[in-house]
Amino acid sequence: MKRCKTPVMMVSVLVMLGLCAGSLAAEPAATTQPAGEACEKALETVLPQLHFDEMELASVVEYFRVETNANILVNWVALENVGVDRDTPVTIQLDDVTFRRALKAVLSTVGGVVPLGFAVIDDAIWISTEDDLATRTFTKVHDVRDVFDGDPPQEQVVELMDCIRTTIAPDTWIVNGGLLGSLRCLGATTVVVAQTYDNHRAVEALLAKLRGTTIRVQPSAAAQARQAEPRLKLVGNMKDLCYDPQAMGIVAIGGLHTEAGLEPAELIDLLNGMLDGSGGPGVPVVKSLGMRNAIRLTLKDLYVEMGDTAKALEQLERIIEQNDHAMR
Repeated sequence: MKRCKTPVMMVSVLVMLGLCAGSLAAEPAATTQPAGEACEKALETVLPQLHFDEMELASVVEYFRVETNANILVNWVALENVGVDRDTPVTIQLDDVTFRRALKAVLSTVGGVVPLGFAVIDDAIWISTEDDLATRTFTKVHDVRDVFDGDPPQEQVVELMDCIRTTIAPDTWIVNGGLLGSLRCLGATTVVVAQTYDNHRAVEALLAKLRGTTIRVQPSAAAQARQAEPRLKLVGNMKDLCYDPQAMGIVAIGGLHTEAGLEPAELIDLLNGMLDGSGGPGVPVVKSLGMRNAIRLTLKDLYVEMGDTAKALEQLERIIEQNDHAMR
């Protein structure tokens, strides 16, 4: 009995020492590169030639490990439950492809009826069934300041989160009745996302697309009402002090139309009716130069928003004409 126990104890000690040595050796790399970044870089490695002829899947995975130096883990239990094991043969020929594309091709070849996939989780590339990966979520933090034109109000960050929830896998978010995804604000311009790997990539792609445009996230009706309330109070106070309160009201309408829910076309018709008298009963005809200037400046902004540069320039030309005429 003693002869049996001694080797077991020695093996246990050696394993413990090996684990400690491995953790110490891995520590510097972990501090120099964020978790997952090395795996994402490995997935973009170009593999010049892949010619597999009935090669076992386990050997293919090992080949990828050697060629890319990636940490690859396989959930063999999940794969075996759907009829894919270590000996499953792989036959494929690819030239000059990234590891990401090659791995997708291999998994598609051996997956059969049940699709297989992979995900970068922490510091490893996990291979499993798509159903299994769909249950594995992790958290990422995004600074969304550069999505907006300057520091946005919190309402617009909330609207951005609503945009993400309705665009990326809507059924997965907890607030939409799903079981996995969540979004929350951390400070004024930071969004914390908990999702699966594929959905994280979709969120990052959406944010990258928004960063490359000048499009602003449009507030919802509820957010419009919240944003409009303090501005309406401010406008009310300014109208009491303004020499031409009616003109001040026109400027206020122009500034508030996006928050108050007025359609630009409807506001344009109303303002043009006040200029030319075509507004019908109850719509006053504007005669004072200050008010007409205010209306045309508002029209200019509305036409710019609608992309009609010609009509926007026309409003500026009419302002110059009217003021030149008045000075003469």
